[in-house]
Amino acid sequence: MRFKTLFVMLAICALTLGVVARTAGLLKSNAIAAESKAIDSEMGSLRDKLRLNQQRDAVLDDVTWGRIQNDLPSLNPELLSRTQFIRHQFDPAARVRLLPGLDCQPGTADVDDNANGMIDDPGELGATFSDDQCIVEASRSAPSKIVPSIVLQRGAYVAADQIFRQQVFHPDRILILHQGVDRSWSFVFDW
Repeated sequence: MRFKTLFVMLAICALTLGVVARTAGLLKSNAIAAESKAIDSEMGSLRDKLRLNQQRDAVLDDVTWGRIQNDLPSLNPELLSRTQFIRHQFDPAARVRLLPGLDCQPGTADVDDNANGMIDDPGELGATFSDDQCIVEASRSAPSKIVPSIVLQRGAYVAADQIFRQQVFHPDRILILHQGVDRSWSFVFDW
């Protein structure tokens, strides 16, 4: 009889713990969903405000950029505390470079990605499903010393403070980065 009572009590405890864990998970999911909805609303307001500025001004010059930054605090201050706005301009000499990823090996570490009989040779750089990554280097920054690496193309948008002069042939962009509860996201607004 005691064994049955102990078993029932343990089952009730296990069920109670399961309900508590499930409730905590639902509360966290609800908080994330609420934040996501608030972010969508605020970013919609931000996009509208940027579009209005875009219609009034043909060029995103320093004065316009300053006015946009002054207008931003009218949005949700708590949201803005986790959001970064970076003005980007086109740098025709910027390098888009392909580098090995966190495993420091071209392609997937310890795999012959290009089936040439050699494991982790430079020809595997950028292999499908590898952790290799592309980075953008502004023209005035020093080239990466990581080996192997290759420059895939010249010309890219970089943070405006990393280029020598404003390029007149390409529009500016505003990169908006946000750090949320469980993830971060970003979007680019073409000026």
